[in-house]
Amino acid sequence: AQAQARFAAFQADPTSLDVGVRKTVLNIAGAHADAATFAALRGMATKAVDPQEKRQYLAALAAARDPALAQQAMLLTLGPEVPTSIAIPMMRVVAANHPELAWRFGQDHKAVFDARSDPSQKLSFIPGLLRQAADARLADELHAFAAKAYAEGGRREADKVETGVRFRAKVRNDRLPEVDRWLQANPAPAPVAAPAAAKKAPAARPAPAHGAKAAAGKSKARRR
Repeated sequence: AQAQARFAAFQADPTSLDVGVRKTVLNIAGAHADAATFAALRGMATKAVDPQEKRQYLAALAAARDPALAQQAMLLTLGPEVPTSIAIPMMRVVAANHPELAWRFGQDHKAVFDARSDPSQKLSFIPGLLRQAADARLADELHAFAAKAYAEGGRREADKVETGVRFRAKVRNDRLPEVDRWLQANPAPAPVAAPAAAKKAPAARPAPAHGAKAAAGKSKARRR
């Protein structure tokens, strides 16, 4: 909520947001963006002159958790609004939250991204869109895609990603249910109520100093 409030203030006054926290605030605003916030970020990116500032706005767009907005962000990577050097990083940001969505989009527009990639990126970019996936079905798709798209010696990155996807799928399907069953069988103990604080007894008054009173009486008698 605080980040959203700071982003709203930033829209009204760009000087209200310190450069040191701008990226964090923009990413949070982008992640929780609705259509209006998405449009605002897009407008900022279009107007930005500084390349680093433009990159931050576009990365915030790509961080959208809403699948429909994430799709819009990916479509931007195909057009002139997004510099070539930023298109692939934007796709990776989308893939972190929507791996299957990005994977489908990357395959559909492989020729465009290949034209914007160096030789090593051509072998790693599209498989890398599944780095956060945890679905064996997608691992099978990746295996078939790599066998068709890359020569045998160029499948190393795809094979690494495939192995990771299968491992996460196994953890999700086998290990997490085991953890859930264990937690159900071993519920946390009920919290123990803290003991009531013991009441302090009133401090005892010191006993009268009889010796001192007697001495004082003798002193008075001498004066008489």
